[in-house]
Amino acid sequence: MKGARRVGLTLGVAEPGGGSRSFARVLADWLPRYGFEVASDPAEPCDVLLVFAHFADYRTLKRQKARGVKLVHRIDERLEPNESRARRKKHAFIAKLNTLVDVTVFQSRFAQDNMSPILSCPRSRVIHNGVDPALFSADGPAPPLEGRPRALHVSWSVGESKRLDRIGGLLDALPREARVYLVGRQAEADLPFLADPRVRVLGVKSREEVASLMRGSDFLFFPSEFDPCPNTVIEAMACGLPVLYHPSGGTVELVGDAGVPFSGSLETDVNRLLTERPALSARGLARAQEFSAERVAARYAEVMRDLLEDA
Repeated sequence: MKGARRVGLTLGVAEPGGGSRSFARVLADWLPRYGFEVASDPAEPCDVLLVFAHFADYRTLKRQKARGVKLVHRIDERLEPNESRARRKKHAFIAKLNTLVDVTVFQSRFAQDNMSPILSCPRSRVIHNGVDPALFSADGPAPPLEGRPRALHVSWSVGESKRLDRIGGLLDALPREARVYLVGRQAEADLPFLADPRVRVLGVKSREEVASLMRGSDFLFFPSEFDPCPNTVIEAMACGLPVLYHPSGGTVELVGDAGVPFSGSLETDVNRLLTERPALSARGLARAQEFSAERVAARYAEVMRDLLEDA
């Protein structure tokens, strides 16, 4: 790419997975359209290095900074009360990396408010995650899923904050003819609800398959707590799939009026969602435009251009 500036990523895009890796793939696909060639090796020569939370080597960052490379630190973490030793260690390392960077980009306003107390870089900006509308959209193939209603749950991890136990509560609120489709690693949790005949365990699926399942479902069930900026929620809205969610973390600012927050009665929440589904779907499609990969990549490109012009 002639005349392009070069940006390195500290997180590889070839490995499967959701979360940060999913977003790294979005940036790798879209940044070249804004004049940035993407390098897969963070130690390679580059103009800007995008550091993903704790996925970086401190010595590599110091060497790149000494070469004049601008460092952008993307924060998609959260602090929790009574954190485990492993989480405290991870967050201490994030804080150490942040002492080197030129600007911090937070995934959400929630992440900014939550993580800022341990970070030292004075320059920051909030940029939410992005979704590729060519992949996640209301138009496209949808499998003929059985059940009414058809709930979808997507999770790439089985940590405590994912609150997989709440899937059991959802099943208690659903009729016999309903089906709950599980995409991801839920089977590893070995929870009692997995034996429910209404549950369909699909395992890990490609992004294309997830998008198809979103188009074929009636709603996304998102019980996770305090997620900084969940990609799954943005992807669901881009497919016109309403979200039934726990109102915490960055999820609230993403969904807005395009979903139904838990009220204390999942049966009431499901009935409300199904009654309002057409309006919720339309509002989700409208909100998802704000989180398109094109717009989000443009915001990252603006941050990096500003850094390079300040040099």
